[in-house]
Amino acid sequence: MAILLPACGGDDSSSSSSDQAGSTSTSAEKPSKTLNVRVITVTPTNLGTWDPSNRKGYDAVAEEFGWNLEIAEAVTYGKAPAVLDEWGSAGVDLVISTDNGFEPSLVKAAEKYPDTKWIIMSDLLTKKQLPNIAGYTGDWCQIGFAEGVAGGLISKAHKMGYSAAVPIPPALKAFEGMKIGAKATGTGTTVAMKASGDFLDAAKSSETTSALMDDGADVISAIVHGVNGAIAARIQSAGNYYIGSYDDESKFAPKAVPTNATFEFQIAYAQVGKELEAGSFDPGPHTYGIKDGYIKLTPFKLGFENQYDKAQAIMKDAADGKYDADFEACNQLEQ
Repeated sequence: MAILLPACGGDDSSSSSSDQAGSTSTSAEKPSKTLNVRVITVTPTNLGTWDPSNRKGYDAVAEEFGWNLEIAEAVTYGKAPAVLDEWGSAGVDLVISTDNGFEPSLVKAAEKYPDTKWIIMSDLLTKKQLPNIAGYTGDWCQIGFAEGVAGGLISKAHKMGYSAAVPIPPALKAFEGMKIGAKATGTGTTVAMKASGDFLDAAKSSETTSALMDDGADVISAIVHGVNGAIAARIQSAGNYYIGSYDDESKFAPKAVPTNATFEFQIAYAQVGKELEAGSFDPGPHTYGIKDGYIKLTPFKLGFENQYDKAQAIMKDAADGKYDADFEACNQLEQ
């Protein structure tokens, strides 16, 4: 079922594929008793930006608290129940999902295995109040807002595109947030979204991105998993601009990335580590936003440096509550 790889590091070319149950990687165990922690991902942890950024967060916390960590990479939604059932029946202490699409399977596993703690590092949408499941996430509406602010200030055509993968709730919230952010710039910038329907198909994502640019968008964002590089390269080849997500994505297209909207994942993972160390667990959703320092815009470049102060002023307004009503309405989106 799995290929064993070291949890800290590894080869740049993943041996996982979306039609396998997943590859597993294990960190070195410490001599003292450790918590057994498992992570399930929909994309390889060395592909794109989402899972690599998450991995930096949980690897650091696993090292700090001495977790025995294993990662099942590139697990399809359909095969997730078998992976989660295996971990639950083995009595592991904590299971972390880095993808919202695993939630239905995660909730069923949490009901079946009450002694295991289950965490989703994304939106937790279930209405069931289970004592052993929690969600830790950045506010999707607010990361979309940050990208909309950047796009509104950078776009010369006043048209921004969102090249999405699968229209799950976080993607839809991010899109709504982009519209709020673009409007806040006062530039009249509009935002359009197209979804490729696939997390890992770079060709489909490139086609979706091209379609947005054909419709006039000269700035594109892509809050996706493993196809960021293909999207960014396509935008750069067209001479347009790409707003990076989760981390600095300049490496994908150095001539096309003027700024990035980042998630500081380690803040959430550190909170989980502290709770488990203290023998506590806080179930339910936990959301971090701009005011928490979880969502930031990196300094502008590529000739847009003079727009950075304007962007920071709008982000400060958001931190101070100016757009709270808009964010609240945005976060009601569940489908």
